[in-house]
Amino acid sequence: EKLAAELGIAHDACAFVGDDLPDLAVMQCCGLAVAVANAVDAVKAAAHHVTSASGGRGAVREFCDLVIEAKR
Repeated sequence: EKLAAELGIAHDACAFVGDDLPDLAVMQCCGLAVAVANAVDAVKAAAHHVTSASGGRGAVREFCDLVIEAKR
């Protein structure tokens, strides 16, 4: 919330990639919540998108590629 406020970005314009229970609070206030393939089930259930790659195995790269492709 602090970073979004400092940058003047609405929460619904933010994305977050998570994998574990502490990430749920942040995921719930972002416009796009992403879980990595090896995330716990509760995080996957809360996500708008689940990557095919696991955390530490290219999940963030996969998400970045999706964002870049969507902007084309």
